[in-house]
Amino acid sequence: MKKSLNLFVAVLALAIVLVSCGGKARTGLPGSYTVRGTNPDKTSYTGTLDVTANGDAFDWSWNGGSQKGVGLQQDDVVSVAFGSDACYAVSYAIGDDGVLTGKWTDMAVSGIGSDIATPADKTKMNGLEGLYNAAGKNPDGSEYGCSLQVTKKADNVYEWYWFNCGEYTGIAIQNDKVVSVAYGASECGLMSYKINANGSLTARWGYVGQSDLGSETAK
Repeated sequence: MKKSLNLFVAVLALAIVLVSCGGKARTGLPGSYTVRGTNPDKTSYTGTLDVTANGDAFDWSWNGGSQKGVGLQQDDVVSVAFGSDACYAVSYAIGDDGVLTGKWTDMAVSGIGSDIATPADKTKMNGLEGLYNAAGKNPDGSEYGCSLQVTKKADNVYEWYWFNCGEYTGIAIQNDKVVSVAYGASECGLMSYKINANGSLTARWGYVGQSDLGSETAK
């Protein structure tokens, strides 16, 4: 997560995290899909989705480009952030020791950064909840360090709050052993997709600062 954010105003923000830390090949993910989903307020929607590879990331484009996102993949989980160029997507793998190992990028895919969050005191952790020491590298190779507070807001939904390096708040969704995070303005959103055996994608998604989730199926 680059530690210099401009003020962003996004009409819509969505984050899906695909971490590719020794995950399965991306063959078959790019392509065109039809989507059907439910918003966090329980209203429904339909549309189209086009996914294209962009280096180690993916460009996500709904409805002919009216909404755009960026995704990272790990195994069968895709994490996508959508909104303005200042929205960021982060994908963490949860280690057996509680250490979170992730990578991140922004909407412009200006590069891939890395991030490792280590519990500050394992005896005070409650699942993912607790205080972490985070250290990482920006895409330009420069390093940073932060404190990270993770707070559970709902079932598998968390607030991600970085401080002591500026202040950044994001939404996180846990999907098995992968945590997808999006941060930026309140309009930035997050989608956590599961790649199914038949090639379809099923997602849960929400917005920064909120805990209610929507759902989406892409075929």
